[in-house]
Amino acid sequence: MPARNWVPSLSWLRSFKYVGYGVLNDVRTRLPYYKSDFTDAWNYRVVPSTTYIFFTNLLPAIAFAQDMFDKTENSYGVNEVLMSSAFAGVAFGLFSGQPLCIVGVTGPISIFSYTVYELIGPRGTPYFPFMCWIYLWSMIFHFILAFTNSVSFLKIISSYSCDVFGFFICVVYIQKAIQLLNGQFHHVDLASGYASVMIALLMVACGVGSHIFGSQLHYFNPVVRKIFVDYGVPASVILISPDLFTLVDFWRKQNSQDYPLPKSFAPTLSGRKQDPTAWFIHFWPSEKYQRGRCVSCCSICYFAHVSLLALTTMFRH
Repeated sequence: MPARNWVPSLSWLRSFKYVGYGVLNDVRTRLPYYKSDFTDAWNYRVVPSTTYIFFTNLLPAIAFAQDMFDKTENSYGVNEVLMSSAFAGVAFGLFSGQPLCIVGVTGPISIFSYTVYELIGPRGTPYFPFMCWIYLWSMIFHFILAFTNSVSFLKIISSYSCDVFGFFICVVYIQKAIQLLNGQFHHVDLASGYASVMIALLMVACGVGSHIFGSQLHYFNPVVRKIFVDYGVPASVILISPDLFTLVDFWRKQNSQDYPLPKSFAPTLSGRKQDPTAWFIHFWPSEKYQRGRCVSCCSICYFAHVSLLALTTMFRH
């Protein structure tokens, strides 16, 4: 029996019928579910899921905000991270085809932000206008990729790059946690460092233990076990917080390193707090933003292209 010649399927090319085909298809398939996205919020199962996602998204955001705060000379902080995560999450949930994706600041964004800061610092280029141009150009590139249906190429690409990227994020989470704990030993003292490690390990033990206790063991009735699974992590965060540990005499005596909290609803960078328009970036910088050096706007736009390619590739893997 003669072997049949293998002919690759080109059905994925149908997605390139016209510009915006994929975007319109996402909107069309999402329309029937927009109402249920809000009405289902009253379902009991949504409450523990929302609580769990809130805490699991909030804690890494605060940790990476601390990382960017230290390495960008206070340019970024918890206010910027929480506000950007909130706005991006709401916009992504309302207008995307994948409303359950969790949008927030993670390790790659933290590394990207302070790497750009270190690269442009010696040139005297203003940081915020430069980052603004990166994000503006990246937004344009993402719109082009979306409306030209480039996502259809994923049908002929394996999930290897996505798996590697996920593995990279997991490694960054662990590395940053160790780095922050290590800072307690160097910037404060040994006792404070050991106390911080104790809290971290206790948090992991209680968070993971509550999930194992409720899902794999058979103590108590199913309702109680479900409570452990649903609210174990949030309860661990609240109960094992340094504020409650101040009730313990040992912890009260430790000179622990405090988290730098900026003024509410104000930019973190101290020099921009008094400006009522400080949240708005002058992305076409004037002389007062050039730090005494002639840096043309055209050069900023040009050099931003290099970074935006890395940023766009990172989120189009």
